[in-house]
Amino acid sequence: MSPSTQGALALRAAPRGETAKPLVPEQAAEFDLFLRNQSKAPLVVNSLDNRFTPIIHLFDAQGRPLGHYTQADGRARIVGDSAPKARESIRTETLAPGEEGTTWVNVWSRTNPYPPGTYGFEATHQAGGATVLASARLPFEIVAAQVGSAALGYDKPIRTNTVLAWLATPKGGRTARLLIRLSGFTSHQAVQFGATPHGEFPLNSRVSVSATPPDGALPAVGWVGVVSGDTLQLIQHNLSMPMSRPPAATLPSADAVPVPRFPNRGRAVFLATGTSAKGPVLIGVKASASDTALHPWSVSLSHKPVYSACAFMMAGAITVLLASDDDRISRLSRLEVSEDGAVISAERVIRESTNEVLAMVTDLRGGEPLSFVVLEADRERHDYLAFVKIAANGALKATGLRAVAGWPAVEVNGQRQPERARDLILETDDQGLPWLALTDSRGDFRGGRMDGALSLLREGRLGRALFPHIGALARSVSFACFTPDGMLFHSGSGAVGH
Repeated sequence: MSPSTQGALALRAAPRGETAKPLVPEQAAEFDLFLRNQSKAPLVVNSLDNRFTPIIHLFDAQGRPLGHYTQADGRARIVGDSAPKARESIRTETLAPGEEGTTWVNVWSRTNPYPPGTYGFEATHQAGGATVLASARLPFEIVAAQVGSAALGYDKPIRTNTVLAWLATPKGGRTARLLIRLSGFTSHQAVQFGATPHGEFPLNSRVSVSATPPDGALPAVGWVGVVSGDTLQLIQHNLSMPMSRPPAATLPSADAVPVPRFPNRGRAVFLATGTSAKGPVLIGVKASASDTALHPWSVSLSHKPVYSACAFMMAGAITVLLASDDDRISRLSRLEVSEDGAVISAERVIRESTNEVLAMVTDLRGGEPLSFVVLEADRERHDYLAFVKIAANGALKATGLRAVAGWPAVEVNGQRQPERARDLILETDDQGLPWLALTDSRGDFRGGRMDGALSLLREGRLGRALFPHIGALARSVSFACFTPDGMLFHSGSGAVGH
């Protein structure tokens, strides 16, 4: 449709930011809207900031309508506003001659992101009176991508929103695009902001997100770290939008693996494990938005970790929990360090077991003592699991092994044989209860709360599930994973349907 005018008014749309280029799945599809007074006199018009006007319209490559959405639709998804869509007072504004009223929209805050393909965007607006203005229809494209790394955290300890960061490489691409996404309050699935692009990084990079301590009263500002070989890039974001990017740091290890949910104390304290010339090490980098140079530090470790986690408050020591394994015995060790790498409490083994460690997560709930939850499994009977609850001071309590219903299995000589999970994530909800999400050798996606059974959430025949994760918000818990084309699949009490 061509842009239309109502007397002296005209409505125009334009791609915003990266939308003029091919997008990867889940990347924000954003458009600017302009309402222009083309007359020689001031005009009172209906603002572009109204719940029921303007309306955005989406079309497929053949021009067939796919849906139309208002600000009210986005509000219902993000905050759960279930009020009836009745007319309300219309906001108006006065535009001087030649002046434009403006707004911008992220399509995915109003509907579920679309799969790869070519689409059309159009806006209509009732600026005043009965005539409806329409913008020109603008094309936008989404191309399939492969996800190479992903990490999930929360904007605040009370878990109002999830923060998901990942690296996606368009098919045939030579670099990976960093995306950061902030969910709505209702569920992990609902998009509030993003996914916002933050530049390109080498393939095989690893991503990590920060966490705010329980006593932190910080604004919705977080950090994301990307490790590419021995290079670390820290990025500060506000609601997924870029804020600052300190200089890159060279780490003393080329195989650094980020410690999940590193401290955000206003400044970042990025943590990783790796191998340096002196053997296994814990690596740290402290960074503020105004820093002009970063200075990594390292602390020697007794064994190379396979899993790690950290617990902390706004001030004081950072407690790091490490899991190592020699294929016979697993060891959990604990140490305390300062932001600058001083060892406050030396590494000490606090548990040895014949079980295999599958995952660990930090419980950073407000009002509760800092603690870790570790998931272990029998080395032969992969569906027999046990939990270890570890206080930040090192005191621990372990459960006995028990079989978990719904665990993936294969048939061997006609017998059901539980198999090892391919990728597994452990999460705790706002009550401290553990949840589990995993994929298996067939690419099936399973999940559940660990006082019950696992459910099959998506079959691998539909496309192998990748990077499973759990969005355990205060208002809902939902499971998600990436698909081979770079889309997010959602399931659970917080999912809206995909």
